[in-house]
Amino acid sequence: RFLIITTFHDLTAPYFFPKAVLLRKLALQALVSCSDKIIVIDQADEMTLKQTMPTARTKIHYIPIGANVLPDAHFLNKDSDKEIRICNYGYLFPYKGIETLLDSMVLLKTKGYRVRLTMIGGDSIERPTSSTYPDFVKKRIKNMGLSSIVDILGYCEPHRTSSILSNSDMCALPFNDGIQEKRGTFITALAHKLPVITTLGERVPKN
Repeated sequence: RFLIITTFHDLTAPYFFPKAVLLRKLALQALVSCSDKIIVIDQADEMTLKQTMPTARTKIHYIPIGANVLPDAHFLNKDSDKEIRICNYGYLFPYKGIETLLDSMVLLKTKGYRVRLTMIGGDSIERPTSSTYPDFVKKRIKNMGLSSIVDILGYCEPHRTSSILSNSDMCALPFNDGIQEKRGTFITALAHKLPVITTLGERVPKN
């Protein structure tokens, strides 16, 4: 028979249908039981699975993720410019700390810094509860007087994404729940040799 290998990207409670605790638990147990190998991308999830399902310990394996977009060597040299170029990369979800980032842009603008924020990524059909959030963000940008220094590009092809990241001075990823291993956007920013401003969370590996 074919081997069944299951990858768990995220074992935290979802942002929609959050009350289906028992259903999620049963589904998780079923997936683990019928799988020959289990792959997790977060050490905290690995520990959780091994503690809650000790009989499956030997088939649970931790494999960290890589960058979503690899650097394009053509764009590695940054242009010389006095403007501070900040990028934000990823789907526009409420937990991404976008409001905090916009408040920071207002503060920088008020203090006289020449800054520009470029946001790459749109909404996701996987999370219908966030479908109105991009419109909320755009309206907030306009109301805060940031339209001239904040660009929302939506989804970009990998080639263009790499160009924007490589020509940025830093990447801001202020997750509400903190940085985690599963944040592919964080790994991608590091791959592009960008300084990353982010938030500390409870799921940061000790090593």
